[in-house]
Amino acid sequence: MLPLLATVCPPLAVLAAESPTRAAGNLALTLLLFVPGVVHAHAVVRRRSFRRRYEAVLRALDARAD
Repeated sequence: MLPLLATVCPPLAVLAAESPTRAAGNLALTLLLFVPGVVHAHAVVRRRSFRRRYEAVLRALDARAD
């Protein structure tokens, strides 16, 4: 859902995935030209999904080690 939101409304997707400071930066990119805002939003959303995936793997490894 976030990748679609990143294409339609990049600042809102960044706000949902990260901090308000990043969303303000993305708003500036989006107002400057739409495409840099979309690219930045997709990068932030992708980084969030990678971070969540690696956290789940590390939790599983920690539980297995105990």
